[in-house]
Amino acid sequence: MDQLHAYDAKLFLQISAGWGRSFVLGGIFQKAIDNKVLGILGKPLLNMESIMVAPDAGEPNAWLPQYKCRQITREEIKEFVEAYAQTALLAKNAGIAPCAPALCRRW
Repeated sequence: MDQLHAYDAKLFLQISAGWGRSFVLGGIFQKAIDNKVLGILGKPLLNMESIMVAPDAGEPNAWLPQYKCRQITREEIKEFVEAYAQTALLAKNAGIAPCAPALCRRW
């Protein structure tokens, strides 16, 4: 950071809660998830149930409405709030300023 600040430059950090409803499934990923065998084998890497969450259950993915989201839990919301705070503090201690949450209306 000292090298960056030597040029009077700043690093801006934008933190996000994750994919939510706006997760984009590229062609190969969509094929893998839709395939019965690959969908099961790939679940540790592409666990759609943990990636695609929304305020209400059954909300469609923003880009591929045939994929439905599960409802985010209160516990997950609390974890996100804590993670935002921890990340902002780490950024501040590293000399990164400003740091802002990315608030996406599609989430």
